[in-house]
Amino acid sequence: MDKKKNKFNTYLILGCVLLVILYSFSFLKKPTVDSRKSLKTALVNSKYKTEIDKIVIKNDENSITLEKNNSFWEISSSENPFIKLPADSQKINSFLEKLTSIIDVYKIADKKNNEENYNLDKNAYDFNFYVKNELSGRILFGKQDFSQTKRYVTSESNKKIFEMEDTMQNYLSVKINSWSEPFIISQQVLNSIKKDDIQRIIVNNSEKYTKNSKNWDEYVSKLLDLRQGGIISQEINFDLLEYQLKLELGNKNEITIFVYKTQNEQEFALKNVYFNSSTNTKSEYYSLISGWTFSKLKYE
Repeated sequence: MDKKKNKFNTYLILGCVLLVILYSFSFLKKPTVDSRKSLKTALVNSKYKTEIDKIVIKNDENSITLEKNNSFWEISSSENPFIKLPADSQKINSFLEKLTSIIDVYKIADKKNNEENYNLDKNAYDFNFYVKNELSGRILFGKQDFSQTKRYVTSESNKKIFEMEDTMQNYLSVKINSWSEPFIISQQVLNSIKKDDIQRIIVNNSEKYTKNSKNWDEYVSKLLDLRQGGIISQEINFDLLEYQLKLELGNKNEITIFVYKTQNEQEFALKNVYFNSSTNTKSEYYSLISGWTFSKLKYE
């Protein structure tokens, strides 16, 4: 019995000694560090942050244009550059802030003959920046690395490919709805519009509703939350007017919404006309909505 006990104690002691040795070696092992030399830079010179007034985004699928109109941005598609929507100015300004901030980048390869390996060829997200209609810079974003946390990037003038922390994922899109202002009634063209700003609604040039009308608060709140479905690509038949809505604001500004039938019974075309009383100017935008959205647009 004592022999078995002594044998067990011997194994126990040896096991403890082994654990102590392994534990000691763990302190000697150097932590893994990125030995590559980083370069601190901004993708776009910060002096251009407030000067950039047009951005063209391209890849092998599509091309869209973001263009500044005084205090806000507009978006159009290469398919029909004359049809525009108010863009998400907050998102664009956030994007420009990231582009002009100092970050760490690491050289990965020379660009020559390596673009395809990093999706920096025709598959890249190609951003072209303009100041007063002159091209001032071009940045190409490629694919993510294996960790999905970093992304490959280069510029037109640079002969090298770099890797950066992927802070651009939310901006790499050529889809209209990724960059357009989502609401049917813009919160930028005539500045922010609240429920109490709307004083009167005229439907089809005849029926008039005011704050004392039935369901006013519910309807106006719902109206300001309705969303558009993107730029309309088909030609509008202006003879097929289905509905008209005019909003009169307290500052004498006006918004008139025209709803037209399309070839698709489940979709309708919108023309929004914004009248700015202080400048005596009108702005027009065209968009697409679903049949469900149209049913919510009606004053009932």
